[in-house]
Amino acid sequence: MVLLKPLFPSDHCYYFYLFKKITSQKKKKNIQQLNMILELVGTPSEEDLRTVTNTKALKYIKGLPPIPRKDFKTYFKGAIPLAVDLLEKMLVFNPEKRISIDDALAHPYLQALHNSKRETVCDKKPDFSFELKCKTRQGLKGIFF
Repeated sequence: MVLLKPLFPSDHCYYFYLFKKITSQKKKKNIQQLNMILELVGTPSEEDLRTVTNTKALKYIKGLPPIPRKDFKTYFKGAIPLAVDLLEKMLVFNPEKRISIDDALAHPYLQALHNSKRETVCDKKPDFSFELKCKTRQGLKGIFF
């Protein structure tokens, strides 16, 4: 029997996180979550580290000893090979190297769920430029309320 558990457990969603004070315990949980990610996907390359925008996280990662990427077939023991293949393409540190949503939906593992006739496609890229105006937690709250 395979027990299901979150890949990267966390007790907060970013949106709701805006309304909580950041405590030392929260900081510890963020580090624990980062450690769980790195234990699975391994130490990012120098190229992949360029995608990290948080200077504290970058310093932390660079200070760690090298961590090898887990063998997904072993880590997700019991999962069918197609599921493992999709996970290997999705769980990549560098977001630019991850499988695209279109390719993920077309992946053989999701074949039974994918129906291009019933799916809608956005004809333009979403505009998130409003995020650039928000430099503080208060500013981001102001956009939503």
